[in-house]
Formats: sequence, structure tokens, C-alpha cells
Amino acid sequence: MAKDLYKSRQMYQSPLMLIIILPIIGTLLLLGIEFGFKIYNVNQIESDTKEVLTKMLERESLTTYEKKRDFCYSEFKELGYKNTKHMVLIEVDDYYVLVMYHNYFSIINTLLFQPAKTAVARYKGYYNEYNEPVIEKLDSDEAEDKLLEEMDQEDNTQIKIN
Repeated sequence: MAKDLYKSRQMYQSPLMLIIILPIIGTLLLLGIEFGFKIYNVNQIESDTKEVLTKMLERESLTTYEKKRDFCYSEFKELGYKNTKHMVLIEVDDYYVLVMYHNYFSIINTLLFQPAKTAVARYKGYYNEYNEPVIEKLDSDEAEDKLLEEMDQEDNTQIKIN
């Protein structure tokens, strides 16, 4: 009976299956790492942008647009962002829009000789009726485009774009 059990098993000792499976596993692992790193970078830039906008709105000593912009630059520098020239602070009558672009390393783009990937965070901040800061996320480029269109239509001289 024991001999029947061992005769019915089929063992593969050919390296052909190993040669076929290893590149597939490597590619799936690479894509998984790439996807996880993208999620990490997007979440990191969004949380940092929200934090900087909240700190800016809580500071009562920042009275002018230039002071608020410089404060945001210095906060992003403290958080470890080397290139803060990709930060945009837009001041409209009663709210602020902070947009931060951050380039991050991508294995696939490096292998394909393409530029680094970019994570974008867009947040809108304003004061509620109790003079407390309120932060909302702007979902897409359409919201930013609508904001710029509204600014063009109003011809408001207090609007400043960096």
C-alpha cells in the first residue's frame, strides 16, 4: 500500500518551471513595491500639507500674504522637503488654497528613463463662524481650474498667486 502512494506522486525536477515563475514573481513584487511607495508618498504629502495649512491659519501674527507664504516655505523645509518652489499658496477673499507638488523616486520610471513621479496635495483652508481654522481637501484639477476661473471673472485686486 505504501508503494502505491509513492508511485502516484509526480515530482518536477526540471528548472523550466523555475525559469518561468521567477520573472513573474519578480515583476509582481516590483509592481507591489511601486504601488505601496506611491500610496505612502501621496499620504505623506497630504498630511504634511494639511498640517502646514492648519499651522498657518492658527498663527495670528501672520498678517500679510508674504508672511504666510514664507511661513509655509519654512514649515515645509522643516518637514524635510528640499524643493519648496513647487508650493503654491493662493489667497482669495475669505479662504486660502495651498497646493504642494512633490517629486518622488520611482523604480519603473528610472528603468524606463522617465522623470520622477509627482504627488500632489490640494487643500482649502478658511475660518468658520467661531474663528477656528477649517481645512478641506480639493479633489481634482477641476476644482483648481474653477478657482482660477472665478478669480479671473471677479477681477479682484486682493487675489495673489505665487
